[in-house]
Amino acid sequence: MVCLWPTPGLTISGELLRHWFIWVAAGLAALLLLFTSPRASPSPALDKAVVIAIVLFVASMLFSALTALHPMQAVIGSNERGLGALSELAWWVLALAAFRLAQDGNTIRIWRSIAAVALTLSLWAIADDFAAVDTEFRSSAALGNPLFLASLLATTLPLQLSAAVWPQRWLRWTALALQVLGLLSTGGRAAVLAGLVGLLVFAASRAGRQRLKVLGIGAFCLVLLTSAAWHWRPASVAIRSELYAASAQAAIGRETLRSIDGQSDPWAKWRPLVGYGPESIEPALTRYRSANLNSNWHEQAGWDRWADRAHSRLLDRLLETGLLGLSAGLWLTYQLARRLLPLSAQRLPAAPAAVGLLIWIADGMVGVPSAAADLVAALLLGCALALVGRPGKAPRTRSLTAMAAALLIGLICAITLGLATLGLARAHRHIAAESLQASTYRAQASSVALAMQRQPYSALPAIQAVSQRLDGARPANDELEQLRSWTAHAINAAPSVPRAWLLHGQVNQLLNNTDQAKLAWMRGLSLINREPDSQPGDQARVLQIAVALSQIGQELEAQGRPSDARPAYAAARDALESRSAPNSAAWWATLAWLRARGGDVQGAIAAYRRVLTINPEDEASARNLRRLQSALEETH
Repeated sequence: MVCLWPTPGLTISGELLRHWFIWVAAGLAALLLLFTSPRASPSPALDKAVVIAIVLFVASMLFSALTALHPMQAVIGSNERGLGALSELAWWVLALAAFRLAQDGNTIRIWRSIAAVALTLSLWAIADDFAAVDTEFRSSAALGNPLFLASLLATTLPLQLSAAVWPQRWLRWTALALQVLGLLSTGGRAAVLAGLVGLLVFAASRAGRQRLKVLGIGAFCLVLLTSAAWHWRPASVAIRSELYAASAQAAIGRETLRSIDGQSDPWAKWRPLVGYGPESIEPALTRYRSANLNSNWHEQAGWDRWADRAHSRLLDRLLETGLLGLSAGLWLTYQLARRLLPLSAQRLPAAPAAVGLLIWIADGMVGVPSAAADLVAALLLGCALALVGRPGKAPRTRSLTAMAAALLIGLICAITLGLATLGLARAHRHIAAESLQASTYRAQASSVALAMQRQPYSALPAIQAVSQRLDGARPANDELEQLRSWTAHAINAAPSVPRAWLLHGQVNQLLNNTDQAKLAWMRGLSLINREPDSQPGDQARVLQIAVALSQIGQELEAQGRPSDARPAYAAARDALESRSAPNSAAWWATLAWLRARGGDVQGAIAAYRRVLTINPEDEASARNLRRLQSALEETH
């Protein structure tokens, strides 16, 4: 169900649905731990050092969730991802369930089930790739995104190559070939590279004396593929580099974030240690992101597309749980590696699980999280822990397992219900305190207030609310003051986001704050990327700003302030001239008017001629053209 649940046409995120399935699976696994009878043979017991490392890891995550910028979202997760503390706890419940069940031959059975599902999804991905007219029309193999499928297929590659899973050699190589083809059809570069690294490690552990030869050939292939990926999508590599730089700045930054009510973050000076909380790092990333990441299609693609993670498992852990959580995670990784690697070198069945976890981690270093791949990793970790576990006492194993499962379930329920109750109460008070005059705005009051209550430090709810309100009738003056306070929060929380400045200028223009509107419009223009191959939506927005600045310039001239009007005219003209001009009469007419205003008569005449070429019936442009031509003839 986690892998095959369809997503088209749903109002709720398919990724969140898949995480809900994981929570349900974790609850069923916990019940299984509670009520299944212990076997006659003693169950394996975890090493004390591993247990301590797991406890520290989970405790750091829970502490960061309770002190997060957005506590409710940190626990439950956002609609787009669903990667809150509940998912983390459910992940560990599933890992412990697999640890409990992976004995007396169950380890191989679990691996075969995972390998069969992965092989089925590989065939689906291959067929889907051939049937799709375009990448945008792919069904994404029912995982919501081809990259999510790529992560699952890469993580399970060692299972297809394991003799313990497929005893027949021909079956192993056939399954591996089909899964590699399925992985390549997804286009997931990070998953392909991670899978190649994992297969090299797996092959080297089996190569014996030929180990160095295998590693040499593999290293050459890895360098070749990395270079190909770099030259294939250089823009994507550049964007990731900028995002990593912003993540590093956010992790060590001491700048205090402010909520939409003007309150300072009480944990500001401790954020480098405790982090911003799961699913709560977007405000920090937005605050430090470059203008390039917040412009053009990155911003136009939709407000829910803002970077809500660093696209690196290491940086995500650092931002979410701080140095404490990162240290706990590295210590846990070390404790697991020092137990799994010796067994893998001895060619014991631990190798497929260890290499699968290695691929999962490597893919996550430069990729995006996937619910299905996380589920596979939890099961692999449980099996690996069972393989390296020491014999325990059967009577105590059941009681301790039941107590741990009961405490974990109780903790999940208590945190969820407590934060949900607190959040709803605060949201109710926030809604009751709002003074909203327009009837069209009252209909949106509840959703806007709830969004602002859940994400008080983010600029996203404020921008959404102001955009929705300005799309309708002109707001009353008291509403405009409220909208201005929201846009002021937006430009403070998202100083490199063009849309925040544009809305701030629009609201100030409606309030007749000409100077503030001019500065905001000009700041928004300066943030928009001026590449010649800008997209049509970007060109339309630039034209809108140029027209607004032209109007502001006229208002300043009417007030007897021509020196203040000239910068507005110059900024608007430069914005239009610096782009690849579209075949738009409005674009050329505005540019012609601005050139004439700046004294460039010949440039204005050329622009008006272009307008009449596009639209010969434009009488105003024809009249202006004749007037400029007459003036030019008189000067000569």
